[in-house]
Parts: sequence; structure tokens; C-alpha cells
Amino acid sequence: LALCRRGVDCLLSCSHTTHMATQSIAGTWFSPLPVTLSCNEDGGDTFTSEGADLTLTIDRGTRRVTLLAGGERVTGKMNPDYSRIRWSNGAAWMHREEADQRDLTPPGGEQPNMLSDRQVDRVIDRVNEGIDIWLLSESTERRLIKGPVQQTNEKLRECMASFMTEDWVTAIAILLDETKDPEVKTSELQQIIGTNIRKPLVAALNTRIDVPVLTEGMEKKLLNLIVEKILDQIVELSVVGMENTGLV
Repeated sequence: LALCRRGVDCLLSCSHTTHMATQSIAGTWFSPLPVTLSCNEDGGDTFTSEGADLTLTIDRGTRRVTLLAGGERVTGKMNPDYSRIRWSNGAAWMHREEADQRDLTPPGGEQPNMLSDRQVDRVIDRVNEGIDIWLLSESTERRLIKGPVQQTNEKLRECMASFMTEDWVTAIAILLDETKDPEVKTSELQQIIGTNIRKPLVAALNTRIDVPVLTEGMEKKLLNLIVEKILDQIVELSVVGMENTGLV
């Protein structure tokens, strides 16, 4: 089964319930082929297509998923918000609800704080998953957590700037900014990385590496290109990694 990065619809019809809230596996996913999956009669961990030619199973403890199709087996992992599946071959599925939220994000400008309102909600949910206050309901816990998370978000950039250089604070803000496309994030991060890492790294390597057949100028040009491509990979993986968490 060939899996692509973004594609057409896949309908899943069961949901995953945690102690905190219902995280839905049900709904439309962007996947390689249009297919409807339903829960098996024995419960909600296994899903099969109408013709039983596709089977998806999930280990809820680890969020590991396995897709079986035509004798082929592909493994992957669901993100904490149950909005994305990243497959081991690099392909990804995105829940339609997640995609719709992204489409509603207003283009242009920047977020007023480091985290958007949607990201704040997800941080609250994840904090709530990790805390259990005796005698308080989940909804009460969530209201208790909400204030400190919002205050932290308002002061996050200011506090980071108290011990980090402005460029690195900006880099984190770029990664978290939901108003920017991945291509824009990559370009802006490459500029920051180029200023803070590429030039001094090339200079340091040039004192430690000697290519006998090249002149000093050619050697520096080669090292500059090598470092540039390595850093490009780091930036692209950082952007993709943030996207895969479902936080942005």
C-alpha cells in the first residue's frame, strides 16, 4: 500500500476516550485512498474497511498504530491529540477536523502571544491529563489550570528574552506561529540559523578540515555549501516535527 503525505478521505467510526475527554478517531482523515473503517464487534481498538481489505489497529497506551492491507504492513504513531498519524515510511494522515481548524486560521500577521488560543487549549488539556486533584472534577481542574496557562503564554516571550538572545526567542515564536505556512517558517528560520550558526560553524570547520586538492577559497566555499545543506535539513525537520505534534 503506497501512502502519500496528503490525499483524500478516510472515514473512521469509533472514538478514543481518556480520563480527560473524548479524543475522536471517528471522522474524516486525509489519507491516500477513500476508505470507510468501522469498529470491530469486539471493541474500539481495531478498525476494518467494508471489504475487510484494510485493517487498522491502535495501542492506546503508546498510540502506536498498524495498518494491514493486501499482505503489506505499515506502522505509525498517533499524535497526543489524535489529529495526526505519522507512518514509519514518512507518510501522514490528518484528521479533517484538524485541517478545517487550520483553514480557519487567519492568514498574515503574527500571533499576539507565543501560543495561539487553540494551542493554549491543547496545553491546558495536556496539563489536565497529567494532574489529578482529589475531589475536583475534570472540568473544575481545567478551569483551575486555564488561568496560569494563559498568564504563562502572555509572559512567555518576555521571560524567554531575559535569558535567551532575541534571535532564538524569535525562532521559537516562528515555529509556534499558526499564521505562517511551513515554507515561510522554513525560510525565516534559515535566515536566523545562517546568522547564528552557519557562518561561525564554517569558520570553525575551516580551521580543522583540510582538502589538499582545493585552494583555501574553494575549500571554504565547499564547507559553506555542506554546512548550509546540513542546517537546511535541521530546519526542515524542526518545522515538520512541530507540525507532526499537532500543536501547530
